[in-house]
Amino acid sequence: MRWRGSPLVKYGALTLCALIVVSIAAAAWHRGALPIGDWLSKLKAATNSTYGRDRVKDAQLIGDRKDRIALPEDVPGSLALDPNRLVRVHSRFPGEVLEAGSINISEPGKGTYQRPLRLSDRVEKGQLLAVVWNTDLGNKKNDLMDALSQYYLDQDILRRQEKLLEKGAISDAQVVTARRNVEMDLIKIAALKRTLRGLRVTEDEMTAVEKEAKRIYESNDKPEPSKPEGKHEAPESERNWARVEVLAPLSGVIVEKNFVLGEIVDIATNLFQIADIDKLAVLAHAYEEDLPALQSLTPDQRKWTIRLQAAPDLKLPPSRIELISPMVDPNQHTALVMGEIDNPNHQFLSTQFITATVTLPPLPDEVVVPAAAVIDDGRESIVFVKLDPKSLPEADPKKQYFEQRRVHVTRREQENIYLSSRLSAEQERRGLRVLEPGELIVTEGAVLLEATLEDLQTGGRTKS
Repeated sequence: MRWRGSPLVKYGALTLCALIVVSIAAAAWHRGALPIGDWLSKLKAATNSTYGRDRVKDAQLIGDRKDRIALPEDVPGSLALDPNRLVRVHSRFPGEVLEAGSINISEPGKGTYQRPLRLSDRVEKGQLLAVVWNTDLGNKKNDLMDALSQYYLDQDILRRQEKLLEKGAISDAQVVTARRNVEMDLIKIAALKRTLRGLRVTEDEMTAVEKEAKRIYESNDKPEPSKPEGKHEAPESERNWARVEVLAPLSGVIVEKNFVLGEIVDIATNLFQIADIDKLAVLAHAYEEDLPALQSLTPDQRKWTIRLQAAPDLKLPPSRIELISPMVDPNQHTALVMGEIDNPNHQFLSTQFITATVTLPPLPDEVVVPAAAVIDDGRESIVFVKLDPKSLPEADPKKQYFEQRRVHVTRREQENIYLSSRLSAEQERRGLRVLEPGELIVTEGAVLLEATLEDLQTGGRTKS
């Protein structure tokens, strides 16, 4: 007959076996190491700086390999329009937009035709972008024309009085007054021209005003020619009297257009934004803990390689780091790092995401380990270091032995953590240790390993 024992007896026997196993393991732990090679096939050891195919290599102190090791630092960012090659186009005077600039378009089957400018059109420096009608400009031209007309009249008076003075018909005082009037006219004309030049009125426009004033003065004594009924077209100078031409200040591509025909615009209105996209700005965001390394770079070392996140295999030539911002963003705790890249074929676009890789020179007294190798509990940082069985008494040479080692973290990256290879006396008193050349560390499963060892330690203390 089959004996059926009490479940309590079964569980008690299992518990007793578990305590025996835990006690044996705890004893091994107290001797300084634990053999875990039987289940460590899923764990892999790796070097502090570079990883091989088997991910097991000798750890090396960076300070001993300054001339051979360079650490890549990936900085996220994006492309942008270069603010030094971006211009906002305004009208020099407020008024109504009468016409917009045009561009010639050639299409197969349609020939060449013109259409108004729009976004993404390329314009050249000095090209007409828009025409604004402004009565204030017309009034200032009227003031100049009035001064010119008075000058012509005072000149004529002076010539006549000089002839009368020769005949003794008038006194010298009258001639002096006439000369003074001419001089005052010249001063006023010069002042009005300076004002128009300050408003960026061209010399051609002022010459047109002088010609119009001369034409009116010379035609005072001449009858106006009769015009056919229904054909009273204004002369060209009058049609352009209050015309303000808005010209492109540089060659580039229109990236913004903010008006329609007939709209009343102000001098603060951005009619266009034009960008030279032959070069684009690179805006990257470096973490504040990486700033000392970036700022320590010499001008010759301030270079990076740009990769588009949308096309990571596309290789771009190295470019220079132009600026490291002196301020840190209070929200992201990153600093803006700026540069530029050539874009001759305009294949790169503004706001595309990029990754900028900076080659940092190694810092002295640091060891680099994979981030997964370091266990942090908020109070201390721990790595598992592989031990040589020969250094342990009663160790099985066929098994692998590891120990916990408390280390000092100097800085962190997304994939790597930097450990100090030189400790102060205070740090040594706290039980911190360094990694030595030739030592191997566990990089995968370190958290699971720590949890297992904690369970073993807890079990050993419970039994004792």
